[in-house]
Amino acid sequence: MHRTLACVVLLACIGGSKSDTDDTTSGGDDDDDDACPVSAADDLSDLESELSGIDHECEDLPFYVPEVPTATIWYIGSLTIDDCGEVTGTETAFLFPNPAWLANDGYECIITWDITGVLREPFNDGSYGLDMEANVDPFNSTCPEDAYGMTFYSGFEYMQLQYDVVQTGDGDITLLFAESGNELAWGEDNESHLTYITSNVDCAFF
Repeated sequence: MHRTLACVVLLACIGGSKSDTDDTTSGGDDDDDDACPVSAADDLSDLESELSGIDHECEDLPFYVPEVPTATIWYIGSLTIDDCGEVTGTETAFLFPNPAWLANDGYECIITWDITGVLREPFNDGSYGLDMEANVDPFNSTCPEDAYGMTFYSGFEYMQLQYDVVQTGDGDITLLFAESGNELAWGEDNESHLTYITSNVDCAFF
């Protein structure tokens, strides 16, 4: 199961709403800000380096038509989990243009969503689950508008995300779509952080 943008359906959005968490902050306590520390350092790999050599993968697929403006898309997530189980971070789509899209004013760009959420029990046989909300960050998203003045993330400014995380050993993880159990991504985690990149390429055609 893949995720695509713009003219194709984005499957990052999984059904089901995230339960609201109660704000138990009483106010007036200077120690509240330190009540949920982040225990482990972020010593995980920079997965953007994995994009080298796969940034035009759609152009090698059997159905590729060079005359059609096309973007190769990969998603990378970087999340922090504090000691209270609160999740924050980003998920970013990296779009790489083919020559036909470049000729139509396309260019390499990103779309970034800010992530907030909580840990939960996995739906499947994972090690833990993530129940999250994603809000697009227009100031850190660089993709152009289309010919009709629409942004690439139109309709996906807000999403609900539910992932299961399977720890496979030595700090490696596999992310699954919680509802279907289908593989979404691979990556790394430690006690307080995880990072991931989608397992399969997405291709968008304009």
